[in-house]
Amino acid sequence: MYYFPGLSRDQLQSAPELMQERGVDRALRDLYADWKPTHNVILIEPPKGPDGGRGTWVYALPPSGDVPRSTGYNADTQQWVDCGGYWLGIDVELRPTPEELQKPDVIHGYRYVLGDGLEWECPVVRERLLHHHLPSSYGYDHQAKDWVQQIDSDYLGLWERTAGWVDLLFNGDDYSDVQLMEDCCDLLSLNYRVHRDEITLLGLLTSKTSSDIFQAAVDGPWWKACLEDPQKKSELVALFAGVSSFNGDEGNMTDTTPVGPITSSSD
Repeated sequence: MYYFPGLSRDQLQSAPELMQERGVDRALRDLYADWKPTHNVILIEPPKGPDGGRGTWVYALPPSGDVPRSTGYNADTQQWVDCGGYWLGIDVELRPTPEELQKPDVIHGYRYVLGDGLEWECPVVRERLLHHHLPSSYGYDHQAKDWVQQIDSDYLGLWERTAGWVDLLFNGDDYSDVQLMEDCCDLLSLNYRVHRDEITLLGLLTSKTSSDIFQAAVDGPWWKACLEDPQKKSELVALFAGVSSFNGDEGNMTDTTPVGPITSSSD
């Protein structure tokens, strides 16, 4: 739940971009595109907020449509963090679940237990290196004389960044802590209404869970299964013959390290 000091319910109801200006962007981006107060979000003006003043409390309704379990500020049962332009809070005894934070459209992936002890759907961005299930559109390309698929602009950057991640997994290259955390936040935000602040408050990222999320993004468990099974490995070599990551060379694949935890630069 969010609290925006100094902003009224009427202001946020007619201008949700004010929330973006205060710093809440990726976590609620799907709501901004389909802003329907009372339908997918509840706005409440409590007598007092966590800052001791007046403002508006915002609760994004989960896909189930369940109403919030609390409708105001309670210092005894809630934990709040001042995030600059807004406050972020949770009920200590009724912490939000992945199901409550899940977006209506989920990108399939691998389910991992994250730092809160619950299972989250960690999306696959690059399925078997070349395929994806990211939101996209189609248009006819007269030069190519064919229909061309274009990944939506909000997801294109992540698709491009993951191009080299398979090499990182196999070569064991160092990856900076900062970039790894940022990538994990972007990945989880594909399926859930979370980003840096929400993920931090929920304690989702650890050295293990960040590695799991990173590997899931490039279909890491599938790669590992292929390298551990001789038959699948032969199929893999045939499938990716000529792909620059492996140069179509089975010998190179034999010498690579199977999918394992990402090593951060500070380890």
